[in-house]
Amino acid sequence: MLDSRDKKCHAIIHGAATAAGVAGAGLAQIPLADTIPITTIQIGMIIGIGEVFGVKLTEGAAKGLIAGFATSVVGRQMAGLLVGWIPGIGNAIKAGTAGALTEAIGWAAVTHFENLEEDRKKEFKYGEAAAEKQLKEEFCEILTVIGDKHKEQNFVRIASVAISYYISDNIGENIKLLELIFKENIPEELKPEIDKIDRKNPVKTIKEYLVKLGSESLEKLKIFLVSLKDLTDVDKKRTEKIIQIIDSLIKADKIVEKNAPNREERLIAIINILLAD
Repeated sequence: MLDSRDKKCHAIIHGAATAAGVAGAGLAQIPLADTIPITTIQIGMIIGIGEVFGVKLTEGAAKGLIAGFATSVVGRQMAGLLVGWIPGIGNAIKAGTAGALTEAIGWAAVTHFENLEEDRKKEFKYGEAAAEKQLKEEFCEILTVIGDKHKEQNFVRIASVAISYYISDNIGENIKLLELIFKENIPEELKPEIDKIDRKNPVKTIKEYLVKLGSESLEKLKIFLVSLKDLTDVDKKRTEKIIQIIDSLIKADKIVEKNAPNREERLIAIINILLAD
């Protein structure tokens, strides 16, 4: 556990254990009186620990967890007592016992949330691997559709890498994932060109290479970007912006002839207008 998280959990548990001990001592002679304040303290403790791990719990959910943790810590009969299920023996919880049991339940909760977090990490890694596989397949499909148009394949490769820099709001994990997708599809001769892309400001490269693509390549690139937006943690607004640009270029490609004078400049002008919105 991270030190900061450990300190927060320790403070929550220690505070709850102390409060439960005080409640047990003050109300031990009144039948049933101590079960209610102690349970309330424990519910607050479990909700607080959950928040440390980014989990929001209702009071009902917290009470259910307390029952489970208490059963594992002290056995079924005492667990029932702790959550107020066994009538007539409220005075059985003394100060020391109430504090110790509350602390034990608190640390059982910490272990529970740590295990839950590990399970989530495993699910995320599985999901990440599945996303990487799907995106690799879709990117390969773009190149397959282009077929033997070697030059256009390279344009797609360079444009895609530049776009990945533009839409990655975390130039760390996202870039690692995107580089894994493109790595197998970047020929050695293209790597110097890829290295020239300004990661912090790749717009110039995006414009330069998107306008070189035909409608078919743009259509496939759009499908790939939609998947990328859905399967990875990229900047959604920027991704939508690029998709919008590609849609406009597809329409313009049907209007502006391939050999028209200043074709690329006219298409870049369209991109500039959309980027300025």
